[in-house]
Amino acid sequence: MPTPPCRRSALRVFPAMIACFAGFGTPTARAADAPVPRTVSHVAKSVKDAGEAIARQTGIPIDLTAIEATKACDLRWEKAPFWTAVEELAVAAGARVDVAEGNKGIVLKPAAVRSPVAVSGPFRVAAKSVHSRLDLESGTASYELSFDVNWEPGWKVYRINAYPTILKASDDRGTAITAPAANVRTAVSGDIASLSARLKGLTRGSKSIAMMQCEVTATVADRMLAFELSPDETKKEAGVSATYTLTPRGKGWLLELNLDYGGPLPVFESFENWMGGNTAELVGGGKGVPLAESEILVLGDGKYKVRYRVENIDAIQKRKLVYVTPSALREVTIPFTLKNVPLP
Repeated sequence: MPTPPCRRSALRVFPAMIACFAGFGTPTARAADAPVPRTVSHVAKSVKDAGEAIARQTGIPIDLTAIEATKACDLRWEKAPFWTAVEELAVAAGARVDVAEGNKGIVLKPAAVRSPVAVSGPFRVAAKSVHSRLDLESGTASYELSFDVNWEPGWKVYRINAYPTILKASDDRGTAITAPAANVRTAVSGDIASLSARLKGLTRGSKSIAMMQCEVTATVADRMLAFELSPDETKKEAGVSATYTLTPRGKGWLLELNLDYGGPLPVFESFENWMGGNTAELVGGGKGVPLAESEILVLGDGKYKVRYRVENIDAIQKRKLVYVTPSALREVTIPFTLKNVPLP
């Protein structure tokens, strides 16, 4: 069962238990706090010029070494979302966007055929494959569409719907397409998530998915924060505050880190561990010393206490604790529309 964020009594959690091609524009925001993408404003006359402008204005480099970077183009952007600019650059270069390398970067590669793509704020959705099956007894065909969701580097996504909600979809003949409802979340590592949709309504006479309007929900943080703290010092950044204390305990120390994310966070199941990617390290006086928490206390209302048992560290009181954690987590809805997806 999920743990309500407002629960007052502390819960002890031990580490062992925490185990479209047609148009790339950003859709209408669903809420005032909808994710905001980086933007690009530039007039480019060559592929290289365009790639350099994207990197300069967003801080995200684009690898052009696999394509003809000197190729002329005419691209005009006025506050274009990052992924829109990248996709339009790829079209102008006769290339495709390769983000499968994850944190290694974004690469443009030569391509004669491009996958249908949709852009939604800082998110990019690309159709990857369609698998069909034919029931030989009934003659009924079934289809499964798989696609990747990427996001701008710097964003942190913790979980996302494994299957999208299809709001409206049809094939090339206007026949309605549906998919079974399935509210299943999948954990995310890195900066890519692979999802799928099991489609109903398609037949052997369907040539393509003309339009598929969907949405998925993700739990995200806008960015990662790095607190550098001395004992009993409190710092606050992006609405998150952190402080820690040192207490002698036997031959070592008990280090207690108090975190306040500024309000209730999304509810996580007991087997989900969004804090698993956080890191703690004592720095100063030589090589840094990574710490492994011994327990986490969930206090409610976005407050947590993380305990570490520390031994054999010289001059610990003179060292600083560097703790990396996300800004406050939130649930966001990612609407997207894929068009003209060919069928086998």
